[in-house]
Amino acid sequence: MHFHLNDIRSALQRSPAPHKKEREAAVLLPLIERKGELFILFERRALSLRHQPGDIALPGGGIEEGETPLEAALREAREELLLENGQLSLLGEVGIVSGPSGQKVYTFAAELKDYCGSFSPAEVDRVFTLPLSFFLTHRAEHYKGSFVARPIENFPYDRIEGGRNYPFAVREYDIPLYPDTEPLIWGMTARVLDCFVKRLLGGSAPL
Repeated sequence: MHFHLNDIRSALQRSPAPHKKEREAAVLLPLIERKGELFILFERRALSLRHQPGDIALPGGGIEEGETPLEAALREAREELLLENGQLSLLGEVGIVSGPSGQKVYTFAAELKDYCGSFSPAEVDRVFTLPLSFFLTHRAEHYKGSFVARPIENFPYDRIEGGRNYPFAVREYDIPLYPDTEPLIWGMTARVLDCFVKRLLGGSAPL
């Protein structure tokens, strides 16, 4: 096949294929008031789930086409906790946090009213609460993690400089956790909590 400059110019003037946008997510931090004290509701993810089974999480998930982040957070909470529309009262936006891969996660806080412990067994193994005061007095510990952009095994390593020792790109990321919690709260859930506490204490929400 032979191309002339005009052929290339014409080809590049056509609209390129749309960039596939990484799916963003939204999370809701539910607060329950009992006898004047506030508690945060957590979920243990169902063990049958393919992604992060058994992890401690907050209600949330991917933002669907046509949804706002807030709509997605409220929908996910209603689906996972089997809630009626009037049970959630928005308190405000916590901020945007980043997942390990750089995915944007929009986070919101809401009061959860008249909750009787319901949840969807398909998504949630159990629910439990911890007092907000705990997270105001126990700060998260932070550990360093990394992703390496390493090809799959049938990659032709013998044809690149350095072979299997080639210095592939490494992405650093932060892994927060609350060591005094049982079960352990870590990862994205700890990141949202850390962001929330910083907002309450007058700090800014990180990207």
